[in-house]
Amino acid sequence: MEVQTSRGRDLRLAVLELEFLQRLSQSAAATMDADELLELIIRETTSAIGTDVCSLYLANPGGRDLTLTATNGLNERMVGNVMMTVGEGVTGWVAETRQPMKVSDVALDPHWKWVPGLDEQRFTSMLSVPIESGPRLVGVLNVQSTEHREFTQEDIDFLRAIAGQVAGILERSEMQRRMEVQLAEIQRSHAIHERFTRLSLEGAGIQPSSTPSGSWPAIARTKSTSSCVNSRCSVD
Repeated sequence: MEVQTSRGRDLRLAVLELEFLQRLSQSAAATMDADELLELIIRETTSAIGTDVCSLYLANPGGRDLTLTATNGLNERMVGNVMMTVGEGVTGWVAETRQPMKVSDVALDPHWKWVPGLDEQRFTSMLSVPIESGPRLVGVLNVQSTEHREFTQEDIDFLRAIAGQVAGILERSEMQRRMEVQLAEIQRSHAIHERFTRLSLEGAGIQPSSTPSGSWPAIARTKSTSSCVNSRCSVD
């Protein structure tokens, strides 16, 4: 009987993960804006887990601290202004240990750290999981509820599965951003080269043609000049 119950729970979890992945992938493919992508992740996670708020902290370069990057229930004016050191608070502890943490009442948990201007007393329970890409810490994903809630192992497994998908989406988004930056740099370098070439030709008295890029420029003939020596004129 216990085996059947376990299999049923695993099947429900698999179905939820698949549905979430489909919604998230379809929506993520439809947006190119980083802010919209983060809002999408937060909104879908809140809905999938059935909590009141979701918050995303991303690791800063160096991996020693994390910055609040998105939230849909805490003070949104604090996004980008709140930083947690690895090991600090529930979020920092999860980042340090790379282990999930569930808290039934944050007011009673020794790891909890109150952040003025961000946290609200109405939120009671919390579940936090790391976002990882291989050995690298990407960030931490938190969900909170106003009502007292005992998060189950199924909740933990589901949020970890979501975090895994979020890691992939964020990695692809970052890769795309880097490619766009590299392309812009190449285009800027090409424009500078063309401008320098044009100025050099004009400085030499040569008029560059408007031939397509990649073809050799045609050089206009210079005007004929005449010179006379000892009353004998020749035309060059």
